[in-house]
Amino acid sequence: DGGILIDSIGNLPVGLVDAGTGAVTLDATGDITAADDNVADIVGGTISLFTTTASDTIGTGAAFVEVTAATAMNADTNDGNIFIESIGNLPVGLIDAGTGNVTLQSSTTINDDANDAVNDIVANTLELSAATGIGSANGSLDVNASSLSALNATSGAINLASARSSGDYAVLNLTTKDAGAITFSQTGTSVVTFTTVSSDGGLITLNAADGLTINGPVSSIDTAAGSVDGTISGDIAINADTNTDGTGTFTLLAISGSIKSNDLLGTGTDDGDLSLIADAFVFPPIPDVDIGDGNFSFAFSTGNSLCLGDATICDNSLDNATIDLFAGFSTGALSLSANTFILAENVFNLGNLNDLNLTAGSTIDDTANVLPLINTAISLPGTLTLTSGTGGVTGVIGGASANGDGFTVDVGSLVVDSSAAPGGVNQNVTITADDGIAPTNLVINAAGINAGA
Repeated sequence: DGGILIDSIGNLPVGLVDAGTGAVTLDATGDITAADDNVADIVGGTISLFTTTASDTIGTGAAFVEVTAATAMNADTNDGNIFIESIGNLPVGLIDAGTGNVTLQSSTTINDDANDAVNDIVANTLELSAATGIGSANGSLDVNASSLSALNATSGAINLASARSSGDYAVLNLTTKDAGAITFSQTGTSVVTFTTVSSDGGLITLNAADGLTINGPVSSIDTAAGSVDGTISGDIAINADTNTDGTGTFTLLAISGSIKSNDLLGTGTDDGDLSLIADAFVFPPIPDVDIGDGNFSFAFSTGNSLCLGDATICDNSLDNATIDLFAGFSTGALSLSANTFILAENVFNLGNLNDLNLTAGSTIDDTANVLPLINTAISLPGTLTLTSGTGGVTGVIGGASANGDGFTVDVGSLVVDSSAAPGGVNQNVTITADDGIAPTNLVINAAGINAGA
């Protein structure tokens, strides 16, 4: 268990270097190589490998350096490629190839040895492959690369983070098996493009500070061999502007980009939900998005107020065409939210919209209409759910509209809740039922309308 320190003048071909739990440091002015025999070439507590000459490598694509590191694995080259295979868990300290490429493989997991937010891997192209997990629930594996691929071959989650702030960032492949969750967080300013993300029924979470692009299939559908394929789908959560600085645009590219969390067999029982937060969004005219009967939730990352339909005096707005586009992503409910208030006017005659949920920090209301004979804020055949006061202030619904008739609706059923506002503040609820044709009854069933204490 004693430490081993070896300096090589020139290449260093490794047979077996075994320090038990002691530290191993190998430093070479040439390449560090080993035979491809699926047996650990280097065993130690903390293993550190260094090459100092430009472009010299650690391992080769045909023969990785095979290691078993109990505590940490460190490697550094002068822009040379690094190929390391771990027999057992690979606890990464710092693996830095500069502008070289890094390929890491593990028979079990690849983790951050310290669970901190400091770079663990620096490379041009980074390829990660493990059997049962990359990163962990306790901490992400922090990487800085221009191109990234990560694969869990049998089970486990992927949890990766990047603070890259120069050049484009291409995430070519994130794949898990057996419903392994996938989390990728881009905290730097580089815009990240995802090509393939597949969780086999697990939760997918994609975050970026300054925008992200989908240029391939993003799927949370279960396709595991030996199971009833396509009957379970995980949720998909996307945030393109995590720092809320107004530079986070979400883009779904035409033809190549797709988002799927639907039940392939059509049983309609296990479809995943999709949520999207962005400062702005770009969808093709016919977006390839199918979440079955899952729910789609959308919120702008910046601005406080949201206008729907013909209303246009808010920080952000969604016209009827966009609302109908969003509603077409699923047969489930469409959920829209705003930090303060929501104004809606003439949201009706939308072919895809059935159930709609509106959630506001303070109030939900309609506004004056230039066509007096058409005075409906929202009309839909399904359920309209209104939730106000979530910002801990007022919980007013209706009553402040310019024409004084409250929040005018023509819906199949109505759910109203302003109870989130604290007791003692204004939580008035004013609803007008109007189908624009004949007097309409407003029926309040046993559940009533919840306006709080």
